[in-house]
Amino acid sequence: RFCKNCIEKSIRDTGQRCPVDNVMLSEDQLFPDNFAKREILSLTVRCPNSGCVEKMELRHLENHLALCQFATVSCPQCQQSVRKSHLDEHVTVECQRRPMSCPDCVASFVYEERELHEQQCPFASVKCQYCEMVLIRDQMESHCDTDCPKAPIACNFSTFGCKERMQRHNLAQHMQEFTQMHMHY
Repeated sequence: RFCKNCIEKSIRDTGQRCPVDNVMLSEDQLFPDNFAKREILSLTVRCPNSGCVEKMELRHLENHLALCQFATVSCPQCQQSVRKSHLDEHVTVECQRRPMSCPDCVASFVYEERELHEQQCPFASVKCQYCEMVLIRDQMESHCDTDCPKAPIACNFSTFGCKERMQRHNLAQHMQEFTQMHMHY
């Protein structure tokens, strides 16, 4: 008995001679050993999938593998090996590469990039660092520059030399208290 590929290569390499007794042998004289094939297919094998304890004849293995609940497949999004029976849950709930969209701006990204998006989303709700008012991120700069009563600002006379900084709501009091000094500048 020989492997089909091996005996065909041997015959071609040795000038159509049998590797055992060196007698003339051509490829058309070869035939498959169906008895050995049936014998091999009758061997009992165990399912190769981790966690599965099924045993069957080798001839039934292929059909079993197609239905085995412990069979693994590659996730189409992250290429991770996942049990077939858990693929739907993995793809929709666990996969780091699952697609999602921002509830604030409707931008699309993958789950593993959500934190980065949340830090940059122009429509995300953020709290002002000075007055703790909640605004959308795109409005925050304008709020701090013109509206926030607790934002630190320079005196209106800073271009003339006043070095005082205060919260916006304290500017009027500062201007009143330091009128003479400002006139001096």
